[in-house]
Amino acid sequence: MIRCILVAQTTNLARLKDYLPAIIDTPKAQRTKPQSHYKRLTRFFEPLARLGSPHGLRLRQLLAELTLRIIGSDRRLRGRLGRELLLDGTEWKIKGSKVQYLTLAILFDGVALPIAFLDLEKIGHSSQQERIDWFGQLSALQS
Repeated sequence: MIRCILVAQTTNLARLKDYLPAIIDTPKAQRTKPQSHYKRLTRFFEPLARLGSPHGLRLRQLLAELTLRIIGSDRRLRGRLGRELLLDGTEWKIKGSKVQYLTLAILFDGVALPIAFLDLEKIGHSSQQERIDWFGQLSALQS
Protein backbone atom coordinates (compact mmCIF):
# COMPACT_ATOMS: atom_id res chain seq x y z
CA MET A 1 0.00 0.00 0.00
CA ILE A 2 2.78 2.43 0.95
CA ARG A 3 4.76 1.72 -2.22
CA CYS A 4 1.60 2.20 -4.26
CA ILE A 5 0.91 5.59 -2.63
CA LEU A 6 4.49 6.70 -3.28
CA VAL A 7 4.41 5.68 -6.94
CA ALA A 8 0.94 7.07 -7.64
CA GLN A 9 1.51 10.15 -5.44
CA THR A 10 -2.04 9.96 -4.16
CA THR A 11 -4.17 8.12 -1.62
CA ASN A 12 -7.13 8.04 -4.00
CA LEU A 13 -8.00 4.34 -4.30
CA ALA A 14 -9.57 4.84 -7.73
CA ARG A 15 -6.16 6.00 -8.96
CA LEU A 16 -4.09 3.56 -6.89
CA LYS A 17 -5.80 0.60 -8.58
CA ASP A 18 -3.99 1.42 -11.83
CA TYR A 19 -0.57 1.16 -10.15
CA LEU A 20 -1.25 -2.06 -8.25
CA PRO A 21 -0.26 -4.50 -11.06
CA ALA A 22 3.23 -2.99 -11.28
CA ILE A 23 3.63 -3.02 -7.50
CA ILE A 24 2.45 -6.63 -7.09
CA ASP A 25 4.45 -7.60 -10.20
CA THR A 26 2.99 -11.03 -10.93
CA PRO A 27 1.51 -12.35 -14.17
CA LYS A 28 -1.86 -12.80 -12.47
CA ALA A 29 -1.85 -9.19 -11.25
CA GLN A 30 -1.11 -8.02 -14.80
CA ARG A 31 -4.19 -9.90 -16.11
CA THR A 32 -6.53 -8.80 -13.32
CA LYS A 33 -9.20 -6.22 -14.17
CA PRO A 34 -8.77 -2.73 -12.67
CA GLN A 35 -12.10 -3.05 -10.84
CA SER A 36 -10.79 -6.16 -9.05
CA HIS A 37 -7.71 -4.22 -7.96
CA TYR A 38 -10.00 -1.50 -6.63
CA LYS A 39 -12.00 -4.05 -4.62
CA ARG A 40 -8.74 -5.45 -3.22
CA LEU A 41 -7.75 -1.98 -2.00
CA THR A 42 -11.12 -1.31 -0.40
CA ARG A 43 -11.02 -4.70 1.38
CA PHE A 44 -7.67 -3.70 2.86
CA PHE A 45 -9.34 -0.77 4.63
CA GLU A 46 -12.53 -2.52 5.79
CA PRO A 47 -11.20 -3.39 9.30
CA LEU A 48 -10.12 0.23 9.68
CA ALA A 49 -13.65 1.45 9.06
CA ARG A 50 -14.90 -0.33 12.17
CA LEU A 51 -13.94 2.17 14.86
CA GLY A 52 -14.22 -0.14 17.87
CA SER A 53 -12.75 -3.21 16.18
CA PRO A 54 -9.64 -4.44 18.03
CA HIS A 55 -8.26 -5.67 14.70
CA GLY A 56 -8.89 -2.28 13.11
CA LEU A 57 -7.16 -0.44 15.94
CA ARG A 58 -4.15 -2.75 15.83
CA LEU A 59 -3.98 -2.48 12.03
CA ARG A 60 -3.93 1.32 12.29
CA GLN A 61 -1.00 1.16 14.70
CA LEU A 62 0.90 -1.35 12.55
CA LEU A 63 0.37 0.74 9.40
CA ALA A 64 1.78 3.81 11.12
CA GLU A 65 4.80 1.88 12.44
CA LEU A 66 5.46 0.27 9.06
CA THR A 67 5.17 3.57 7.20
CA LEU A 68 7.62 5.26 9.56
CA ARG A 69 10.08 2.34 9.36
CA ILE A 70 10.00 2.26 5.57
CA ILE A 71 10.58 5.96 5.11
CA GLY A 72 12.96 6.05 8.08
CA SER A 73 15.20 3.57 6.29
CA ASP A 74 15.50 5.86 3.28
CA ARG A 75 18.92 7.50 3.38
CA ARG A 76 17.56 10.70 1.83
CA LEU A 77 15.74 11.37 5.10
CA ARG A 78 18.60 10.78 7.54
CA GLY A 79 18.25 13.42 10.25
CA ARG A 80 15.08 14.86 8.67
CA LEU A 81 12.46 12.32 9.71
CA GLY A 82 9.43 13.96 11.28
CA ARG A 83 10.24 17.51 10.25
CA GLU A 84 7.34 17.81 7.87
CA LEU A 85 4.05 16.63 9.30
CA LEU A 86 0.70 17.48 7.73
CA LEU A 87 -2.70 17.55 9.39
CA ASP A 88 -5.69 17.45 7.09
CA GLY A 89 -9.33 16.49 6.96
CA THR A 90 -10.48 14.18 4.21
CA GLU A 91 -13.83 12.77 3.16
CA TRP A 92 -14.14 9.21 1.89
CA LYS A 93 -17.05 7.12 0.69
CA ILE A 94 -17.13 3.70 2.28
CA LYS A 95 -19.90 1.37 1.15
CA GLY A 96 -21.99 4.32 0.01
CA SER A 97 -21.64 6.31 3.25
CA LYS A 98 -19.57 9.45 3.59
CA VAL A 99 -17.01 9.50 6.39
CA GLN A 100 -14.83 12.37 7.50
CA TYR A 101 -11.30 11.57 8.69
CA LEU A 102 -8.74 13.72 10.41
CA THR A 103 -5.40 12.54 9.01
CA LEU A 104 -1.83 13.00 10.20
CA ALA A 105 0.69 12.41 7.43
CA ILE A 106 4.42 12.70 6.99
CA LEU A 107 5.71 14.36 3.83
CA PHE A 108 8.08 12.12 1.89
CA ASP A 109 9.34 12.98 -1.58
CA GLY A 110 6.44 15.40 -2.05
CA VAL A 111 3.86 12.74 -1.14
CA ALA A 112 1.81 12.82 2.06
CA LEU A 113 1.89 9.33 3.61
CA PRO A 114 -0.83 8.84 6.23
CA ILE A 115 0.53 7.64 9.57
CA ALA A 116 -2.58 8.09 11.71
CA PHE A 117 -6.22 8.94 11.16
CA LEU A 118 -9.35 9.44 13.17
CA ASP A 119 -12.94 8.96 12.03
CA LEU A 120 -14.65 12.16 13.16
CA GLU A 121 -17.99 10.37 13.07
CA LYS A 122 -19.57 13.47 11.57
CA ILE A 123 -19.57 15.42 8.33
CA GLY A 124 -17.59 18.62 8.50
CA HIS A 125 -14.35 19.93 9.91
CA SER A 126 -12.70 19.00 13.17
CA SER A 127 -12.61 21.55 15.96
CA GLN A 128 -9.41 22.72 17.60
CA GLN A 129 -10.39 20.79 20.75
CA GLU A 130 -10.89 17.58 18.72
CA ARG A 131 -7.41 17.96 17.24
CA ILE A 132 -5.85 18.63 20.67
CA ASP A 133 -7.61 15.59 22.16
CA TRP A 134 -6.50 13.40 19.26
CA PHE A 135 -2.86 14.45 19.62
CA GLY A 136 -3.15 13.55 23.30
CA GLN A 137 -4.39 10.08 22.35
CA LEU A 138 -1.57 9.65 19.83
CA SER A 139 0.99 10.69 22.43
CA ALA A 140 -0.40 8.12 24.87
CA LEU A 141 0.14 5.37 22.26
CA GLN A 142 3.86 6.18 22.14
CA SER A 143 4.28 5.75 25.90
